[in-house]
Amino acid sequence: METRYHSFLVRLWTSGNSDPTWHISLESSQTGEKKIFANLEGLHEFFENLVGEPSVMRGAAENESID
Repeated sequence: METRYHSFLVRLWTSGNSDPTWHISLESSQTGEKKIFANLEGLHEFFENLVGEPSVMRGAAENESID
């Protein structure tokens, strides 16, 4: 099985005083590539695509119950 490793620096900051807007950036510590996300959903989608088969993994996690 192929071993995959990813390492990122995630930055979160706000702009504006009365109604702050959150900003999100992600920087690969391996390549230095930077990505900017408008919201947490975009960041989440990036990580889902990175690990592959998001609907299968999400479905399995949602179907687990804690007794």
